[in-house]
Amino acid sequence: MKLVSIIVATYKREIELKKALESLAKQTYPYIEIVLVDDNESDDRNRYNDV
Repeated sequence: MKLVSIIVATYKREIELKKALESLAKQTYPYIEIVLVDDNESDDRNRYNDV
């Protein structure tokens, strides 16, 4: 099967990022990689890196 890359860009959207990552974690296709592009570190989004 082919690897699917999913790129998630975020800027000051902690709540939406959490929802997006939870949704991605529920995907049934096993060959995905998730790339987070964080343009601002002023909030607490780094805690989602292990989702």
